[in-house]
Amino acid sequence: MKKWDTAIWILFIAYILFSQGLCVRRYKYSFTDYSGSSYVILDKLYLMMTTSKLEMVKFDSSGNRQWLKTHDFEHPNPSYMLVDQNDNLYLALAVPQDSNALLQDKNTVPQGNNMDSCVIKFDSKGNLLWKRNTHLYVRYLRIADDRLSAIGFK
Repeated sequence: MKKWDTAIWILFIAYILFSQGLCVRRYKYSFTDYSGSSYVILDKLYLMMTTSKLEMVKFDSSGNRQWLKTHDFEHPNPSYMLVDQNDNLYLALAVPQDSNALLQDKNTVPQGNNMDSCVIKFDSKGNLLWKRNTHLYVRYLRIADDRLSAIGFK
């Protein structure tokens, strides 16, 4: 094999790796609701890039996959999850401050802290409904009297 053949072969393999978006999925969090459905949160890390995304999977009580959704939250660190009576999913998530996918107003980030948090609401199909930055680490979520409470610390 000639030297230029080897170079072309290496470029071809690199092209395949980039175009296929090869990734590693790291387990982050899981939760089972009152009906036996399970939710799994994964960090989908792309091998040829420095980015990652939040990936959510829902399984029914028999283990059949109901849906899989990918959202643009880089390097997610889930701290708590719950499901309300309408099957809406609430997720407390810590993210690096420099994550452009989440933090829209960097001037409101507390000084000297390298993480920020948010609470995110998804519908029963895993679609994003809203997100709220909390600027504190949310450890627990509770629903009472049709209100969501986030409990955490700075």
